[in-house]
Amino acid sequence: MKSKCVFGVALLAASAWGADTFHPLDVKTGLWETTVQSQMSGMPAIPPDMLNRLTPEQRAKIEAAMKARAAQGPHTNTSRHCLTRDKMNQPLDLTNQPKECTHKVLTSNSSRQEVQFECTIGGGKQTGTLRVEAVDSENIKGNMQIQMANGERTSSTATSFTSKWLQAACTEKDEK
Repeated sequence: MKSKCVFGVALLAASAWGADTFHPLDVKTGLWETTVQSQMSGMPAIPPDMLNRLTPEQRAKIEAAMKARAAQGPHTNTSRHCLTRDKMNQPLDLTNQPKECTHKVLTSNSSRQEVQFECTIGGGKQTGTLRVEAVDSENIKGNMQIQMANGERTSSTATSFTSKWLQAACTEKDEK
């Protein structure tokens, strides 16, 4: 699921932050395969109100699970998605995004997208940058850096991805 989200954001990044600054990437439509690698470091910034609702045992269990996940190293996921011309040319619907988030388009053209974002949620702050490059019409690469802080707790997530075009036609069964 995370790779599907990154793929969608990567292909439509700048469209989400204003039609006047949007330039779709010059890539082929059809079936794409995306490989996402992500790694988290630090202790995630869990909002204090959420932590206060947990018993000491629950809190210790969650913290241990998060530390164990971070210690595992990078996670890699590969998935397939159908990219249509309509999807590329329509602004991304951000109606489900928190109102506490702001976005700034740094670059938007047919080969590169770069967006900075900042969110303040539950007393914590998340900042990051998404970079996407159409290497050619059949290959996309990108990365996203996110820093999160809530009081003394800080963490960061580094995500990189590559997407390659597979074929012009796609069906629901192709998407994995």
